[in-house]
Amino acid sequence: MAAKQKKKHKLRRWMLVLLILSAVSLVLFLIFWRWHSKVAHSYPDELAAERWGDPADTAQIDAFFSVDAPVSPETFLAAEYALKSELENAGITPPEGSNADLFKSAYCATGKVTLNNQKNSIEVKALGVSGDYFYFHPVDLITGSTFSSADLNDDYVILDQTSAWQLFGGTDIAGQILECGGKTLIIRGVYRQREDKLAKAAGLDAPLVFLGYDSLVENGISYGINSYEIVMPNPIRDYALTNVRKQMGLEDVYAQFVDVTGRFGILPGIQVLRNFTVRCMNSKAIIYPYWENIARALENRCALLLVPTGVFLLCAVVFFLIPLLYTWNHKGWKLQEQIPVWIGRIRDRIYTARVNRAEKKRLHCSKSPSEPMEPSHSNKSKGSGRRRGSSKEEEI
Repeated sequence: MAAKQKKKHKLRRWMLVLLILSAVSLVLFLIFWRWHSKVAHSYPDELAAERWGDPADTAQIDAFFSVDAPVSPETFLAAEYALKSELENAGITPPEGSNADLFKSAYCATGKVTLNNQKNSIEVKALGVSGDYFYFHPVDLITGSTFSSADLNDDYVILDQTSAWQLFGGTDIAGQILECGGKTLIIRGVYRQREDKLAKAAGLDAPLVFLGYDSLVENGISYGINSYEIVMPNPIRDYALTNVRKQMGLEDVYAQFVDVTGRFGILPGIQVLRNFTVRCMNSKAIIYPYWENIARALENRCALLLVPTGVFLLCAVVFFLIPLLYTWNHKGWKLQEQIPVWIGRIRDRIYTARVNRAEKKRLHCSKSPSEPMEPSHSNKSKGSGRRRGSSKEEEI
């Protein structure tokens, strides 16, 4: 008997240990899942679809071009005209809050420019941008604002904080004038450039300024257009990706089209893990811009975080199921026998509740106002006096 009690106590202790391990695993799962979610939403350059509309029926498509790709601004104008006709013929309307635009797009080219004022001159890396570039890639502005193709004047430039200090000795310089290859540029704003290790490895290892695409081509050195981005309705899976690729009309050797909507999610992360050893290989002459390099690094990080997240979730479930299944298999009763008992108990409780309600209703009805009032204390005393008087008369 003592040995049986000791074995039972030991079994209960192991079950308690497993439940504690399940709770710890669940906590670790929540920590890693929170970490994964934080990384997935930490990069606004990949969240244009969420800003545009519902990510369920919106897509952000990025296209990256090789150095010898036959692309120009006219290529994008023709493709967008065809896309607009395609969307209108399909009866697709703009999402709410999009200012009646069926899509937003942008493209850019890398290069370098020489900027000077009356005192200083610097040569700096530059991005010549067009369209709604800063809708896709928000910058941390210190002063001023951004620009887009909707501005009547495209002779703008946005400096990073390092370039602003080198040229003017400060950052509060919005509206100042710069010379670039004989053309006058107006400083639209100053932004704070990322200086973390990841950004430097991605290509932000030197000052970078933004100016209009035409200004870069005409007054600086352009290395050609290397990327195009568009956010647009995506009513069915791969609708946007297929149509953008079709309307561009480029061979695969010149371009790479990527649907970056939700690229940090669970299913894309599993796909990254499956192709982890070969995803760094690229047979095309494509140089990714800095934001895509950062995005691919974060994509790897999110995929790797899925490994401990999945392991701890599995441990939490398994450690919980083991004592649960053991208890179920050694419960000493059968489910087929207990179901009638449980149904009977439920019926008994329902019957008891009905009887109690009926009894309360009967008691409430019995206390009606038509019942005779009990005599008051004074009347009782008078009546008792009369009875005492009559009893004395009978004695006499």
